Amino acid sequence: MNEFNLLDCIGKAINTVEIQKLLNITNIDENNLDDTLNSVTTFGINKNVELHFRKAEIIQSYLENENIEIQETFKELISQMHTAPKDMLFLNAMIIRNNSLFESGYYLPTFMEINKTTKAELMDRLGEPYLVNNIFNSVGWRINGNRLAGQFDKENNILRHISIAIF
Repeated sequence: MNEFNLLDCIGKAINTVEIQKLLNITNIDENNLDDTLNSVTTFGINKNVELHFRKAEIIQSYLENENIEIQETFKELISQMHTAPKDMLFLNAMIIRNNSLFESGYYLPTFMEINKTTKAELMDRLGEPYLVNNIFNSVGWRINGNRLAGQFDKENNILRHISIAIF
């Protein structure tokens, strides 16, 4: 059943097969993405998933101003963005609020389930995090250069939602 690694969707242009499948499975209409004229982020939102798109020039500018390690990690993406139209949208981030994407064939490199997986289980599986935020009870890791963060409920440390992003 596992068909699509969600990390492979991050950084893809809106017109790619991966993103079109993701839009289709989440029932988010590309023509109705929520944005404003002044916004640098365009949102596609349903009750279970938020998809955050940014223009190529915004992501490219950010990545080119990062440290050498990040630039090397995203070298191919930066190169792709140099040739893309400046206003081409790329998937920058997603927030997952339930397991429907996982049930539809999407997966992450480490198994996790919303409302079931504990903070301790994820820390065992993913190792030392690069970020621990005690105020929001969230923990973040870098996987293939991307940021993966889990937010947990305060009482039981059970996973409430997952965020995946370039930055």
